[in-house]
Amino acid sequence: MVTLAFAGTMVVAFAAGAQSRSDEQACVNGRDDRLVISACSRILASGLRDPHNKAITYYNRGLAYFRRKMYEHAASDYSQAIRLNPTMATAVYNRAVVYHHMKRYRLAIADYSRTIGLNNKASLAYYSRGLAYSAIKNYPKAIADYDKALQMNPKADPVYYVRGLAYIGMRKYAKAIADFTRAIEISGQPNYYGKRALAHYRRGAVKEAIKDYSEAIQLKPTEANYYVQRGRSFFKLKQYGRSIRDYDQAIKIDPRANQAYAARGFAYEKLGRQARALRDFKRAVALKKAKLRDLRAKKN
Repeated sequence: MVTLAFAGTMVVAFAAGAQSRSDEQACVNGRDDRLVISACSRILASGLRDPHNKAITYYNRGLAYFRRKMYEHAASDYSQAIRLNPTMATAVYNRAVVYHHMKRYRLAIADYSRTIGLNNKASLAYYSRGLAYSAIKNYPKAIADYDKALQMNPKADPVYYVRGLAYIGMRKYAKAIADFTRAIEISGQPNYYGKRALAHYRRGAVKEAIKDYSEAIQLKPTEANYYVQRGRSFFKLKQYGRSIRDYDQAIKIDPRANQAYAARGFAYEKLGRQARALRDFKRAVALKKAKLRDLRAKKN
């Protein structure tokens, strides 16, 4: 899971008596986002005239809206802050992050670019714009942004990781492996091993993939997907018994792992255990249907 960083609150310097002290403190330092939104709203409704303070108040309320996942409101507030102060790079950047979360990637890219125009040393903006380019599968532009971010911070392991993902998207597996290796050298996160394993697998180096999946499992034994992927690697080597044991463990961790049931069914089929294979296939289909129903229910 790749995460986006978000700029924090900004301090407002109100004139004496311009607004109740409690609202000022809540708008800037409040911990309950609902109270932050209420306090900032009262300040804005009070007739605050100073453009600088007004922009910061919209900015802080936008941050609270964002934390509550009220993205349309957050984007609107950041737009107001930018209107009042067009050079407020943090507001432009935060609006880009909001658009990113809304999957409005081209708007996000435009705001990341504007952020870079305001501050060309903003390595985080290059990284985030790279993520947006990756989301629309424009991997060459994503890699160019990751390159720029790494020039500014050569030890940023998350950037090597996402650049590796972009290289996988371009089927440049050797370069992906090199980036995941560098990320592992800096910080041996289990997902770094998992993605390097995927690059090895797609390159045809299945035994190397198994080694990396095993390392990922050692670091995070509760991740069912690592067992599924290692099981598929064993399947590729026709080691069906070992693949089944991995699928068993994945199902033990996540009984709703429909992919594990389906993959185990194929392994049983290879061993001639047709009845057992059929049960797994049926279970995989039932779980898939249940997940689709849950997804539709959430959307409604």
